[in-house]
Amino acid sequence: MLDKRVAIAKHTWTGDGTSLTTTVPATLVPQMLAAKKMILKLDGADGDFDLAGFPEAYESLRRCDAAPIAPAPAPTMPSEARIKTYYLGALMEAAIKECDVATTGKQRTAFDTKIQALRKEMGPVEAEIAKAVAGCAEPRCPGEKDKAKFQVALEDFLDKSPEDFAAVIDKRAAEDAGGTATPKL
Repeated sequence: MLDKRVAIAKHTWTGDGTSLTTTVPATLVPQMLAAKKMILKLDGADGDFDLAGFPEAYESLRRCDAAPIAPAPAPTMPSEARIKTYYLGALMEAAIKECDVATTGKQRTAFDTKIQALRKEMGPVEAEIAKAVAGCAEPRCPGEKDKAKFQVALEDFLDKSPEDFAAVIDKRAAEDAGGTATPKL
């Protein structure tokens, strides 16, 4: 009942011991907004509810529902060192899959775990890095004389943080008299 007049003759409410809930027809909302008192007639009992403040509460909920959803924050860019480590890791990943390089099961498992963790961070640049790896002009497979360097780079990738790995690779590239734009593994 709303202000002593029957609004809905029979209606189902669900209770959990502390609250009652129901869905009311949209046509009833204007009557509820105008009412001062709501009475629930239950089997063997009545419940009186003061509806003062209900119009304000309803309007607040309506405004919240109508408020534009804020855009998701832009993904944060990973650091240059992490991007470099991921790029070199992706090159190593291709070499491990395509080339005759020696790796143990333990190394492959650790490598897969680390490269996947880095891949999750690369959201904004992952596609660009994948394209760069696919179009890399350098041979993916290390030659016989470079297999030892590959093993050292692989161990460094597995043992060091991305920042430390990038620093080691930069140092090696600087020491390499024939350094190229892409640091050699």
